[in-house]
Amino acid sequence: MDTVLSELQAMKINTWLMVSYLIVMALPVAVFIFLLHLIQSFDKERDIADYLEIQSKTNYYEEVLENPILYGNPGPAGELQTELSRLESLSSPDVSFSIFDREGNRLFTTHSDTLGSSSTEEVFQHLYELRASYQTFQYKEPVLYNNQIIGFYEIIFSRNEWISGVEKRKTWAIALFAAAFLLIYWIAVKLVAVKVATPLKGLMEEMKAFAGGEQEESALSPDRKDEIGALIRQFNEMKQELLIKQNQIEKEQEQKQFIVASISHDIKTPLTTIRATAENLFGKMQQENKGLRSILEKADFIHGMIDDLSMYSLLKSNETKFSLVQVEAMEFFEMLLSGYEELAEEHNCELHLTVSAEGSCLLHPKQMMRVTDNLISNAVRHTFSDGIINAGAISAGSPIPEWLCEEYRRHPIFQLMDTVWLVIQNEGSPIPAEEKEAIFEPLYQLDPSRTKKANRGSGLGLSISKMIIEKHGGHIEILSGEGSHTAVVCALPKVKEGAA
Repeated sequence: MDTVLSELQAMKINTWLMVSYLIVMALPVAVFIFLLHLIQSFDKERDIADYLEIQSKTNYYEEVLENPILYGNPGPAGELQTELSRLESLSSPDVSFSIFDREGNRLFTTHSDTLGSSSTEEVFQHLYELRASYQTFQYKEPVLYNNQIIGFYEIIFSRNEWISGVEKRKTWAIALFAAAFLLIYWIAVKLVAVKVATPLKGLMEEMKAFAGGEQEESALSPDRKDEIGALIRQFNEMKQELLIKQNQIEKEQEQKQFIVASISHDIKTPLTTIRATAENLFGKMQQENKGLRSILEKADFIHGMIDDLSMYSLLKSNETKFSLVQVEAMEFFEMLLSGYEELAEEHNCELHLTVSAEGSCLLHPKQMMRVTDNLISNAVRHTFSDGIINAGAISAGSPIPEWLCEEYRRHPIFQLMDTVWLVIQNEGSPIPAEEKEAIFEPLYQLDPSRTKKANRGSGLGLSISKMIIEKHGGHIEILSGEGSHTAVVCALPKVKEGAA
């Protein structure tokens, strides 16, 4: 069996599928031929025995059946009824008699429902022949009286023993068919498992591992000669090509980061000099100089863009990891959100703070300051004049501030457990639904009508904020409905009690 399986395993999948199909198709035909052979061989065995047995019985019944009285000849009173009763006594479920006159009309019969007899048209056919059907033997013979035919008799014998033998052999054939079918099914299952299911499962696991970043050597043999082997070789080739491409991309990314860092440094150096010179001149001027103030503002703007570009390039690298420290949420977020009132006043806004966060968090303070700067600056730029900005930090279990819109409170982000939420909500034009996802893309700018003139950012702030929050293991969400309130929610994991 193992040799057969190994030979089948060496076949290509389409070949053994075709072979299996032919076997399954040929199996019923083979069983039918086998059953026919069994019946024919059994029939030959029974022929002589049945003939001798029936001949012996026929000779015994002839004495009664050849009595002329049964065919209408005159005789002593009551003898006809006596002979008919005698025939009735000789008949049984296995033997029946029929008597016909010289014209073929049936005069008498003892046949049961299970045994047939000849019709009038069939009486004159196959005389002196022992005819076999599936269920019976039939024998017919004319009766002579004074050298004239006065009638015919027919004896019908059942073939119960023969039928029993046939049924037994049919059972053998069905059992053989079932055994062969189960054997073929078992071989097919084993072949499918060995040739298809197991290697495909292994290939899927390797694909999943490779997609997860694992680069272990493949445990699947590429030497198979079938389609699965070709698939494994194709996957290995694709994996090698992807690894080469990945290495190239990583090298290009490193080169880009190096170029960005170098250019940023080269721009910052003269920019710092320009700004310092402008500040020196501005301090010596006795009156306001709009040109020098513009130089200072543009220098600060370019400096901020360079910082954002450097940080964005750094965060895009998979190698960038933050050194997180454990902080008390209440104390840290009070410090984090303080000091922005003056910025809000400069832009004709009011800033209201709410801090009720409890517990501890693992955070990178400097990066969280960058996130807060980006989010509050973004809120200031998009708030109506004389509008209100609400900023707060809350934790799971503490009440959600009343200033947060009712529809936002039901958002799934507030259903998270062991979480601290940093929430900043402003009064301004709503963000269209189709722009909510794109708003985190780098260099994406909303409709200029939503932004106060001359207050547009670099276009990297929200993208940088999203990456920083995600590197903390958190999640950021933009909530904006049809009203005039838009909220940015940052969900940050808390340190579980006892984990510190």
